[in-house]
Amino acid sequence: MPEERRPGADVFPNENDTSRIDYLIRGQPDTPYEGGFFHFAVRAPPEYPERPPRVALITTGRGTVRFNPNFYENGCVCLSILGTWLGNAWEPTHTLANVLHSLQARFNEMPWDNEPAFDQNQLLEWKQLYSDFLSYETLRVAVCDQLDPGQSPLPDEMRRRAAKHFVRDFERYVARCNELRNRLDGRPMMNPYQLWVRNRQFNFEQIGQRIHSLLDSARRDAEADAAAEAAADD
Repeated sequence: MPEERRPGADVFPNENDTSRIDYLIRGQPDTPYEGGFFHFAVRAPPEYPERPPRVALITTGRGTVRFNPNFYENGCVCLSILGTWLGNAWEPTHTLANVLHSLQARFNEMPWDNEPAFDQNQLLEWKQLYSDFLSYETLRVAVCDQLDPGQSPLPDEMRRRAAKHFVRDFERYVARCNELRNRLDGRPMMNPYQLWVRNRQFNFEQIGQRIHSLLDSARRDAEADAAAEAAADD
């Protein structure tokens, strides 16, 4: 598969298997996903491009977090372009750039609006509940867990690339965590997809401590990423 690039995403082709490519999509400012690193695995079937690629979200908190109405805890990605949801279907003229654009579009300011199964007018209060839940899980799972050398599910190359962005934007992570801590700490977390789970509270104080504790290892990873890029350019 050809490599496709877009702002806000890092692309990792597989040098040994041209049917495999991985994306690391970065959550954008002014969304609940801000600063997060979301790993998608893309695999082309033998019939590609007559048939769409298969896409899975790997960043799920080990199968515990539904990061979007279209992205399930088990990694399933439901999009019409992939043939996994209703709507405009895949065409052989589509490219991986179309797929990446569709994925990035789901990481928007109000993810609950992607949910087709509920009456949006009746569930306005759930929009903020879900956005607050996602803001917490983004920092916990898609930032801290991804960068932790001892437990990160990311391949080393991807973790080092994430670390480069983290170090560059470190002060923004701190400010983001402080803002959310002041607004939400101590309040119960409510996930509209798991309303029966009511024993969790926001603890951005703890998240902030993890963010600071990861800075040194992230700097080492960022330096390794820069060295690898320099070697690749030689």
